[in-house]
Amino acid sequence: MSRLRDFYRPADADELRAPLEVNALCEQAIAFTAPKWKANARATGVTIAVNTDFTEVPHIRASAPELRESLTNLIFNAVDAMPSGGTITVSTRADGPNVRINVTDTGTGMTEAEASRCLEPFFSTKGDKGTGLGLAVVYGIVQRHGGTIEIASEEGTGTTFSLLLPATDQTASASGAADESAVNRMLSVLVVDDQEIICELIAAHLSADGHQPVTVSDAAEALARFEAGSFDLVITDQSMPGISGEQLAKKIKERSPGTHIIMLTGFGDDLFPDGKVPEGIGRVLSKPVSSDDLRRAIFEVTS
Repeated sequence: MSRLRDFYRPADADELRAPLEVNALCEQAIAFTAPKWKANARATGVTIAVNTDFTEVPHIRASAPELRESLTNLIFNAVDAMPSGGTITVSTRADGPNVRINVTDTGTGMTEAEASRCLEPFFSTKGDKGTGLGLAVVYGIVQRHGGTIEIASEEGTGTTFSLLLPATDQTASASGAADESAVNRMLSVLVVDDQEIICELIAAHLSADGHQPVTVSDAAEALARFEAGSFDLVITDQSMPGISGEQLAKKIKERSPGTHIIMLTGFGDDLFPDGKVPEGIGRVLSKPVSSDDLRRAIFEVTS
């Protein structure tokens, strides 16, 4: 609930926003979600294709981690709506004073009643498999950015979620370009997150860069695996049942002061309002994290 409240609160005047390239942001979300719509889908015997239909659009002024999370949630939602496989299309258009981002699936679709309620917290068409929070978080993020969401759905045909976000005439700075920094050696990495899909996505990014990830779903298991093995780096979520990421980091540092630690959080900079990162943690990254941001953070903490 605290995660949901965070996105439903009004935006602060000094909240970090920057001009973003919308098409690049969409590409990042597609790459980040690839393990679910590509590998996981094929493992269950179905095929899901993701297509893009980008046009030249203005920049938007936004929080990159929050907008990536919105697109990630929409893509995950589209995958879940296609249990027999299908196609997801991510498209962008200029739309008056806004930029329109469409995420379209060829899935089961929704009734008019379901479509009218799908953005409500805890409403889900997935039964026990859904929390009913993913789309509500998307709605909260878009609202906080001064945008709106449109939904077009037809049972048996599919659904399109459209994010309309205010355009800006500002351009992204050069610092927004992809960082080519990379660690020139293989690292053994322990990944800790109570959400299985996050573990899988982070592990996929790490494997693509030549590292060896080991994933666990809670802090107690993480400590057991850490003591039984040898790890160069630990990437842990902050908010987990039982032992928090900060507490886990402290225990790891007590056992192995030289182990590098990166913390992932869904709360961004608001998690540490005093601006101080807890002792022993090299970097804090907002979820969902792109492969570029993760690669850069690993380079920084291990250099």
